[in-house]
Amino acid sequence: MEEQIAQLEADLEQCDARKTEIESQLQDPATYANTEVSIALQKELTDLETQIEKLTSQWEAMTEKLEA
Repeated sequence: MEEQIAQLEADLEQCDARKTEIESQLQDPATYANTEVSIALQKELTDLETQIEKLTSQWEAMTEKLEA
């Protein structure tokens, strides 16, 4: 179970890093010059937020089991 928790933590770190990159790109007005790119980034950001929520729930459940 500890390996699974470590993998979840690694996945969360990766998702958080990508989320930060996208948020940075979306703060740049030049991003919106290309509508396709800005829409794709916004969709990816939404997907990442969903994935982060899912991974966090899994991580919390596993750490609770480990601590019990």
